[in-house]
Amino acid sequence: MSKRRQLLAEYGADRAMLSIYLGSCLAAAAEDLPVAGATSLQDRFFGWLPRRSRRY
Repeated sequence: MSKRRQLLAEYGADRAMLSIYLGSCLAAAAEDLPVAGATSLQDRFFGWLPRRSRRY
């Protein structure tokens, strides 16, 4: 199982907690890799998440 699938399975429907976890990982990566650029890292950490349909 890929790490992304594992995270989705572990956090299930709690996307808020998954986003908080990924945000903390993003912050740590930004400290370790300052030359990578914020947009590049943000896409890498959050770009793979499936989009939730919006209900109005």
